Amino acid sequence: MGGGGPDYTEKHSARRKTVSGMKKIVVLNPKGGSGKTTVVTNLAARLATDGMRICLLDLDPQGSSLAWLRKRPEERAPIYGINGAHLSQHVTRSWQFHQYPDAETVLVDTPAGVARERMVDILRDAQGLLMPILPSAIDLEAAPRTIADLVLMNYPRERIGIIGNRTRSGTRSLGHLRKFLDHLEIPLITFIKDTQLYVQAGSQGLGLVEFPAWMTGAEDEVWHRIREWTAHIPALP
Repeated sequence: MGGGGPDYTEKHSARRKTVSGMKKIVVLNPKGGSGKTTVVTNLAARLATDGMRICLLDLDPQGSSLAWLRKRPEERAPIYGINGAHLSQHVTRSWQFHQYPDAETVLVDTPAGVARERMVDILRDAQGLLMPILPSAIDLEAAPRTIADLVLMNYPRERIGIIGNRTRSGTRSLGHLRKFLDHLEIPLITFIKDTQLYVQAGSQGLGLVEFPAWMTGAEDEVWHRIREWTAHIPALP
């Protein structure tokens, strides 16, 4: 499944890179509506547009990321999709390589309400974890519990990146979010603005980076920062 059609391997064989291994980036926040699918789909589009071989693993029974992928125009950079919601809870490295050994980066969209035990399975062999957080009181109360679970699991803090989602400049909620993040020993990558452009892109199976630059403005820098964060995470040996 994915834009670019069944001849994906043939079409892109000329521009393949030599890679030491596959990167697995998990987008996780047990709080529903935090923007996980927005991050997964836009990052997938950015990396694919850069010429990388991307697999999108959707573990959410709602299948929002795969629904986005089904809308993706054939002429756009291809992205391979896997429906992981029906799989057992053990998403192992060997299974990943068996299913898509050609992928350079696997982006994992996760469901809401993920328990700590399930997090352990999802994060197995994950090089990085992106956590979108909304600037709301409920989200700011829930985030520390998730981070505490990650710390108890001994997941490295330096491999966790926080993304402030649906933010508006000068608002009180944004101020609360900044204050909250100041107390974390976890890097804040960037803020995603509250704009209907993401809704428009999602309805077309596109990422914001695939819109004309005059439409997206400073939001291009957001995905550049997230893309750079993923680039500096070491791949599997």
